[in-house]
Amino acid sequence: VSTQSTWGAERFLDEEGRRVFERFADLVVPNGANIVRHWLIDEWLSARIAAHPNHRIVLVGAGFDSRALRLKGGHWIEVDEAAVIERKEAIAPASASPNPLTRIAIDFARESLADKLAPHATDAQVTVVMEGVTYYLEASAIAASTRTFAELFPQHELICDLQSNAFVQRWGRRIIDRIAALGARWRFHPDDPVAAIEALSYERRECVSIAGKKKKKKKKYSALI
Repeated sequence: VSTQSTWGAERFLDEEGRRVFERFADLVVPNGANIVRHWLIDEWLSARIAAHPNHRIVLVGAGFDSRALRLKGGHWIEVDEAAVIERKEAIAPASASPNPLTRIAIDFARESLADKLAPHATDAQVTVVMEGVTYYLEASAIAASTRTFAELFPQHELICDLQSNAFVQRWGRRIIDRIAALGARWRFHPDDPVAAIEALSYERRECVSIAGKKKKKKKKYSALI
């Protein structure tokens, strides 16, 4: 699957965003892990699209994800807060995407994810991506989200990255403290996060340490379905 590599997330950053990122520029390990995580998900989604060019992909908490612009194929749905969606539309309107792309603005604190996604319900296979999202949520919110996915997309798979409490204590304190200064909290990092997701009626297909991938360059990929 070819990519249009000119579409990086930096295209969506304004000067304020760049100033915020400067606060994190010295955090080599977290920044490196984020790059590896994103590349791994690129690989997984590219494989899905290569097999099924119209495969539906739902990005929950999409942020400045640019895969719908970069990857060749797929039917994309991006869900995030209105300010994020507005910024993306100003820079790269969904109507200009080379792939079918729907962007959905939501107030996660006040609006129903189920209501927002209901018009897109399907019995076809769907990949739901929650990248860099789960650890900001309470366990109850994750459970509610996965119930929504099961109801609307009964043939879905879920790709998400997880952090254990041990990982957070060893590697995460510096970045967590800086993110907290911006008003966000780390909430979901149980002792065994994989087991916590499996308890929500998921079957683990594959799981890999991103830190291990970063160090050893093993060709694996992390997916929970």
